[in-house]
Amino acid sequence: MYIKLFIFAIAFYFLFRFILRVVWPLIQISRATQAKIKEMQEQMSQMNPNHGHRAPGTSTKKQEESRQPEGEYIEFEEIKG
Repeated sequence: MYIKLFIFAIAFYFLFRFILRVVWPLIQISRATQAKIKEMQEQMSQMNPNHGHRAPGTSTKKQEESRQPEGEYIEFEEIKG
């Protein structure tokens, strides 16, 4: 009876210790990382509010002009020597 209670107490102690030393810091790190990412996204949206928010399929004239069609295939004749 007392041996089972002692074993459960030791198992609970090591489980609690594992949670405090490994799992809890990982949770804190993930929360801090998510908060920093959200903060950086907010800063980026404040700096350039229109960046990347165009409707799909719309383009500006500058983009259309900058695109040059790829060269056409030009057949060449054999050079006779």
